[in-house]
Amino acid sequence: MATTLLGAISTHRADSGTISGYLNDTFASSIVEQLNNEISLLNLFEKVQVDYQGQAYVQSIVTALNNSVMAVGENALLPTPGTTTTAKLICEPKYIYGRFQISGPAIKAAFKTGQAAIVNSLASEMKNLVTAFRNELNEEVISGGRVHFLLNQRSASAGISRGTVASTTTNATADAEGAWEATGDLKKVRNYLANTSTAATGTYATYEVNILRGDTYATILQTVVSASDEQRGVVWLGGGIDTTVVSGGYGCIAEQANVTLDWLTKSDKQVNGVFDNLFRQSLFNVARNTNETMRATLFTVSTTGDQDRTALTQGRIEDTIAEIKVRSGDRPDVIFLHETLRQEFMSLGLQAGTNYVIASDGSQKKFDPASAQEFFYGGIPVQFSQDCPRGLMLFLKKDTWKLVELDKPDFIRVSGGEIVQVADKDVFVGAYYWYLNLLCVKPNANGALIGIDFNGAKSVTNGTTTR
Repeated sequence: MATTLLGAISTHRADSGTISGYLNDTFASSIVEQLNNEISLLNLFEKVQVDYQGQAYVQSIVTALNNSVMAVGENALLPTPGTTTTAKLICEPKYIYGRFQISGPAIKAAFKTGQAAIVNSLASEMKNLVTAFRNELNEEVISGGRVHFLLNQRSASAGISRGTVASTTTNATADAEGAWEATGDLKKVRNYLANTSTAATGTYATYEVNILRGDTYATILQTVVSASDEQRGVVWLGGGIDTTVVSGGYGCIAEQANVTLDWLTKSDKQVNGVFDNLFRQSLFNVARNTNETMRATLFTVSTTGDQDRTALTQGRIEDTIAEIKVRSGDRPDVIFLHETLRQEFMSLGLQAGTNYVIASDGSQKKFDPASAQEFFYGGIPVQFSQDCPRGLMLFLKKDTWKLVELDKPDFIRVSGGEIVQVADKDVFVGAYYWYLNLLCVKPNANGALIGIDFNGAKSVTNGTTTR
């Protein structure tokens, strides 16, 4: 066992008297457990340790079913032989890292005091590490990749401006661009836009998106995002957009365009989140617009007019579940909602103007949504989380998702140890990694219902704004 401070830091053995030993013995397993439990959705999906072929995991997926089954008359010819068509999803791992540092004096003081002091000294850094990992992956699990937001409105922008809403962001050009109701990670959009200034010109680069049809996944056009407001659920897009080509009751998808600016390539380094897996035009190199079985359901609450935001309805929840069942033969087994929609969701089961629900025996029972711990819709568990974007319901089939890992999360070992001294400084640093990605192997068994009104949302209509 190492007996000196230098030996305790640099040894490759995970002895209980070394920093490496304390990191592994005390924190390694607990960090993994915390990350699994605290990152939204990860605890719902099957985790598989996979053998990557090179640096990619290959998953076979059905793109067309055998259509040879049919009824024929006696002595008639048998059906023409059919076959199931498959394609290969090529899923590459994403590399997530978190770094931490501990000062030399803190380590020396801890070693003089004893094991408890060492563990306590490390505990603060490990807590911050878990928080940083959790915050980053909670974002990426939903909106990692190129699909950052969805549009519920079905309307045309014949001129430059579709509507105007006073913006709270500094880079907004609301008079020059049109405002649209949107659901998704609009904070990420705003942060991207805030970092588009280039050192060479001092001007804003463009954040371009392809607007896709939610019914066929075909491209409508490419346009520019100029601003977003996550509190009110609004984005500002360039003119000329016409989403009336989309079938009534369907939404649209905004997929980040394939541009080469460094700040935009960050999206391709992230975990492919739920939005990417369900709504990106191409899922790991397999196109959706030419493979109907690859398409997830994207419905809007409103099915008439401009499909502006409106209150959640039981009918559209039923429609979404039924559509998923028709497309895939499966029924979702979890519904995911933002916490602020708890009251609105539960009010669907209440008698108008009361706090009573009708029980299965026909009797009235008082119900308090604020104190309820478990929620279900038609037997499907409903989970509420602040990490789910406001204004939508996610309908997921858990066994169609895989959290694929190239390697389990762990501390990086450099020169045999978990932490190393920074050159010319009395500071020791370490790093934690997780090589993973998220993969949906049956997208048509999943879906989303968007355009749900929420407290603070801004309504946008042609030429006017309300509220």
